[in-house]
Amino acid sequence: MYIQALNRGKTTIRHLLESLRQFLSHLQWHRSTESLVIEGEDATNKLIAAYQHGIRNFEGSALEAVDLTELKLKGINLTRCHLDSALLMESDLRNSCFQYSDLVNAEFSESDLRNADFSHADLTDATLIGVDLRKANFRNACLKVADLTGADLVGADLTGADTTGAIFDEVRWYRHEEKAI
Repeated sequence: MYIQALNRGKTTIRHLLESLRQFLSHLQWHRSTESLVIEGEDATNKLIAAYQHGIRNFEGSALEAVDLTELKLKGINLTRCHLDSALLMESDLRNSCFQYSDLVNAEFSESDLRNADFSHADLTDATLIGVDLRKANFRNACLKVADLTGADLVGADLTGADTTGAIFDEVRWYRHEEKAI
C-alpha cells in the first residue's frame, strides 16, 4: 500500500515537473515573439541589449538615425519602424522583417539581407551598395532614387515596387551571372 502511494507521488511530481518545463518553454517562446517598442535616447544600446536577451520583435519602434553598423541581428522584426537615416552597414540582417517601415536615407552598404522582407517599406534615397539581397521581398516597396550598385538581387521580388530613379549598376540578377566587384 505504501509503495503504491509512493509511486503515485512520483508520478504526480513527474507530471508537475513536465508541466513546469512546458510552461517555461512557452514563456521563452512568448518572450521572443512579444513586441518591445524602443524609442528615445540611447535607442541603439537598448535594442542591442534586448536582442542579446532573446527579444527579436521591435515592431513599431522609433529608431531614427540608429547605428547598427557591423552587428549580427538575424531574424530581427523591425516592422512599421521609423528607421530614417539609420546606419546598418556591414550588418548581418538575414531573414529580417522591415515591412511597412520608413527607411528613407538608410545606409545598408555591404550588409547581408538575404531573405529580408521589405514589402511596403519606404527606401527612398536608401544606400544598398554591394548588399546581398538574394530572395529579398520588395513587393510594393518604394525604392525611389535608391542606390543598389553592385547588389545581389538573385531571386528578389520587386513586384509592384517603385524604382523611379533607382540605380541598378552592376547588379546581379541571375544565379549564373558573375557578381560585380
